Amino acid sequence: MRGGEVIKTIFFGVSPILSLPGAFMSVYKKSRLGINLIAIFIGILSFIYLPHLSNDRARYFELYEFCRDASFKAFLGYLQSRPDFLLHSIIYLFAKIGIPVQFLFMGIAIFTVKMVFWNFPLIS
Repeated sequence: MRGGEVIKTIFFGVSPILSLPGAFMSVYKKSRLGINLIAIFIGILSFIYLPHLSNDRARYFELYEFCRDASFKAFLGYLQSRPDFLLHSIIYLFAKIGIPVQFLFMGIAIFTVKMVFWNFPLIS
């Protein structure tokens, strides 16, 4: 890591919002650090996001609560009427392990942002 990257990383740890202009400049200069900082910032926003009851993500929080107490057989019964079995299965796994579902949302957001930059090499 170069000296400027270390400073940007430390600055991001202190204040992610104030470090965004530096992260965008790093992306402009084709630096992977800027992409990673932006992805982590979006992940943090996804982690702390509280959805309205009419939002789709609120249903995932309800599913997490259901999965925490449900048996595997009850969960399979739930899955029979749902087309999105992969995301629901991951939520079930997080609920049974005891990992808060916000970490799943943060991971998905970071992965999505990084995939956008990987798929568009002109941007990164």
